[in-house]
Amino acid sequence: MSQLATMVIHGRLGADPEAFTFPGGGGGVRLRVAVNETWKKKDTGEKQERTDWFGVDCLGPKGDFVARFFKKGDPIIVVGRPRMDQYQDKDGNNRSAFKLVARDVHFCGGKKSEGDNDGDGFAGF
Repeated sequence: MSQLATMVIHGRLGADPEAFTFPGGGGGVRLRVAVNETWKKKDTGEKQERTDWFGVDCLGPKGDFVARFFKKGDPIIVVGRPRMDQYQDKDGNNRSAFKLVARDVHFCGGKKSEGDNDGDGFAGF
């Protein structure tokens, strides 16, 4: 039986989508998505803020869709599966990097987009 891990992130693009290709053909785009969290400290009422950055790979037609309609600063919702990649850095140290492989990508908020047929601010692929 196959197991399932799904994540949903809602944030803003920190850079324009970056196209890539696989050695055997095909490809997609890589995204950097910033997810901001704000809260007030209970004891002082002081506002706190933290930004978490997520790497996202959008493959095939989803990548084409994102490259065409999204740019730095745009709000985005991504639904996908988490993946841990292993690699070696320039000094030969073993490293791990968490990323999300997109299953669904959606516009959220902002101006009406070409894919938003009902005017609710959401369109997806």
